[in-house]
Amino acid sequence: MQLTYDTTINTKSATVNAAFALANQAHAGQSRGKQDKSIGYIVHPIILYKLLLEMGVEDELTLASALLHDVKEDN
Repeated sequence: MQLTYDTTINTKSATVNAAFALANQAHAGQSRGKQDKSIGYIVHPIILYKLLLEMGVEDELTLASALLHDVKEDN
């Protein structure tokens, strides 16, 4: 069974969109799964971002930080 993940975000925030673009660029070519290399690493920060939204977080810098939290250590 092949799992699929939504790797898009829907925001009007320029800050969050910029963070998303940077995270996508930084994690390009990286995979999340050890067994399944088809899962792009970007899935991890997007899941965190969406979890924060579900919890009611609206702060742009917090949401941008969720998307960027692994960029430095992974590059």
